[in-house]
Amino acid sequence: MKYLLLITALCTTAVLLFKPLSTWTIIFICTVMWSSVYVYMKRVSFTHPISWISCTFSICIVSGMWCTNSPLLLLLLLAVLLMYYFEIASVHNYLFSISKRELAASAELSKVNEVFQQIRAERHDFMKHISAVSYLMDSKQHQKANAYMQQYVDALQNTNTYMQGESGHIASMLYQWKQQAAQDNIELVFQFENPLSQLPITKLNQMNLLVNLLENAFDAARCTDEKYICIKSLVKSGIYILEVTNSTPPLSNELQDQLFKQFNKTTKSGSHEGLGTFVIHELVRHSNGYLDYLYYHQRLTVKLKFPIVV
Repeated sequence: MKYLLLITALCTTAVLLFKPLSTWTIIFICTVMWSSVYVYMKRVSFTHPISWISCTFSICIVSGMWCTNSPLLLLLLLAVLLMYYFEIASVHNYLFSISKRELAASAELSKVNEVFQQIRAERHDFMKHISAVSYLMDSKQHQKANAYMQQYVDALQNTNTYMQGESGHIASMLYQWKQQAAQDNIELVFQFENPLSQLPITKLNQMNLLVNLLENAFDAARCTDEKYICIKSLVKSGIYILEVTNSTPPLSNELQDQLFKQFNKTTKSGSHEGLGTFVIHELVRHSNGYLDYLYYHQRLTVKLKFPIVV
């Protein structure tokens, strides 16, 4: 459509040059037209296919301009043409945004399905483990049976404990970070007295907050030998408390003072801008929450408090 509009604008310019109009009238019409084309090019950041309707309509408008010498009618035809293109761009922009949301929802659903598939796989193997324990008990191998059962319970807790009471969007996110921690050899500990899904903010802000917190924690923990992250949650006196502790490289006093206040302050090395910490600060502020942090013995603890409105 961009190319069709350019061709149409060029043809219109050529038509105007052959019209018995004053120089100022031609300059005015061309200025309006090419200014609109420039705005269209900047506004529409994606490409959509040329339709026969658009092509036919453009030809009809240009032909109408060729057949008339009235400046007023020329402007009217030009206005109709430009309004048509901007309306088509608006429709395609709307459809494009819907498509992006559908793709994002599909990706999120895929993550949720992966979590439940893992849980179903563990439940499928449950009877096999019960049979193994039953055999050990029947053969009087009680110590081996106890050890086997304890090992199985610990394995189940790695997947199921931290998901109890969580909504799908949080459960899938936690599962992904648990998998990432295993790949990076990071000790990731969950201590949830209350589900993260109960954070008294919108689901979108829940995801934005937790993703930024965990991304910062993982990036910092990867740079240390300890490689430790702990996430705690609890509700106390009508306040939801979320606490994230992670090992981190040494932080200067200046960095500690400005960590959650400026977007160019970060605990990570390299070209990071520290935007995540600034986003966290803004999310907490807009949610009427409270943010505090403590750096001690190369561990950074971020504590967030949100009032629960009943």
